[in-house]
Amino acid sequence: MKKAVIIAMLLAITGIALADVVEFRGKSATIKVITDEGRIRSARRDGNTIFSAPLGSEYSVVITNRTDGRILAVPTVDGLNAIDRSKGDWEGSGYVIEPYGEVEIKGFRRKDSFQHVERFTFNEARFSLADRIGDVRNVGVIGAAIFKEYEPPRYELRDMACESAAPSAARTKCDSRAGTEAGRTVNDPVRRVEFQRATDLPGEVLALYYDKEENLVSSGILTPPYSPPPTGFLSPFPSNFARGN
Repeated sequence: MKKAVIIAMLLAITGIALADVVEFRGKSATIKVITDEGRIRSARRDGNTIFSAPLGSEYSVVITNRTDGRILAVPTVDGLNAIDRSKGDWEGSGYVIEPYGEVEIKGFRRKDSFQHVERFTFNEARFSLADRIGDVRNVGVIGAAIFKEYEPPRYELRDMACESAAPSAARTKCDSRAGTEAGRTVNDPVRRVEFQRATDLPGEVLALYYDKEENLVSSGILTPPYSPPPTGFLSPFPSNFARGN
């Protein structure tokens, strides 16, 4: 078991308005995606939450602690750790969230300027950070591994101290999907704190899945935004729906 983990803590959210939201609620935490603009449509399939990604829209990932103790949330976007851009691994760096608090993760943290992030931006998968790095197998999923904090036995409290590229066939398929681009750079101050995980394995893993709306409609996950006219009826919008379709 790891004795301690050095992580970054984000400031609590004061409020986000005029934004579409999709969420997945776990036992100890909730994960949300909040877009700055653009419409989100979502559906449940086999216990999973899937939503349409409005291309070109910047978004934030919000994780809320539903417990009375601190938790560590290790966030991934398209299979990449949002802090250091490494391949998603729940032993990686995460964000500490205070009891009943929440944090807003605005983008991929920059390695050359840790106090800045490149905004999460929905785009074609070929423009995603995952594509730039060369591993597009997990574009379309946003997740977080949740860890509770280790609580030493009471008799130890006085002395306890924390230690400080895909194949060509898959490539073609991926190009038609949505992914997350590392967009414009914005200031996003953080500070390092100490956190000792209670267990090696996460208490739960939260996930939200996304793709372009047209792909979710064609796969039957979402219904068409506009129903075509019944067979044999005249079409009021012939450019959009052919007669009899």
